Amino acid sequence: MSPKHCADFIHSCTNDYCKADDRRVKDVFATYDDDRDGQLTLENFLEFYISAARQRPHVVWNNLSSHHYRNDLKKATEVEEEFVDVKTLPRYIISTNDTYFQEIFSLLDLGGKIATSAWKLINRLPTSPQIFADIISLKGVRDSETKNWNNILDSVSTYKLLYALHVMEYLMEEESSEISKEDESEGSFALVDKDKTLIEFRKNWRADFIVYGGFDHLFKIFNQYVEKDHSSLNVFDKNILSFILKILKNYLVATFASTTPNLYRSLSFIRLFHLSLDFMNDYFNTMETKPEELEKNVDDAQA
Repeated sequence: MSPKHCADFIHSCTNDYCKADDRRVKDVFATYDDDRDGQLTLENFLEFYISAARQRPHVVWNNLSSHHYRNDLKKATEVEEEFVDVKTLPRYIISTNDTYFQEIFSLLDLGGKIATSAWKLINRLPTSPQIFADIISLKGVRDSETKNWNNILDSVSTYKLLYALHVMEYLMEEESSEISKEDESEGSFALVDKDKTLIEFRKNWRADFIVYGGFDHLFKIFNQYVEKDHSSLNVFDKNILSFILKILKNYLVATFASTTPNLYRSLSFIRLFHLSLDFMNDYFNTMETKPEELEKNVDDAQA
């Protein structure tokens, strides 16, 4: 390998138009051209690459990626399309096996670093189908006279409450009326798909949440957090408040939408925060603007 060839190799890795007189090329030859003939043998180059792999592994991985090698050192162009059965993946096995998942979930009650690590792991797993089904069926509420909402929204455990709110936010979204193929392949909703009763519960979940007192319970939790010293709230407490406010907003907007014309349209317009206040004021003064005219006005304002 000549200095030019070495420069070409570096360029192929970094795309920085390396030349034969580049300092990096000179350093390689000064260190590994043991017979000083201006050429690197295969053994010289391998010695250089082994040393680089030990001292700067991240750089070597980037170089390999630049040459289209995968992490298993197979070249992408030489590998046939692979099919991975998602059910064989550890993340699927843990999330769909309620015993495994509950073992990890129980670590959240220990608090401290253990709880933090367990929470990070849980966030990398698909949603537990069992917990998802429990929330959809309103377990401990729909089938009980006492209506124990703490079974679903446990305000004692910050992590468990946050996890339940994640699921509830999904159920609140209008787009959640259909389960995507991606969600189905992850197994998060496998249990729901096979149970016709759960499917029916899912369709009426938002209305049932109010009927069975979920809104009132959520509002009580909200008041508990509001009464806390705001300076003492950690990031998880703030996330909980954010989720609760978003859920409350969805219900409140739906409540007032029947009596307030163009409410959804106005709210979506407010989100266009990059528009000038004067432009927005003109819009609210002319609520009868036709949709096509509004779109034109928005385009003109953004231009």
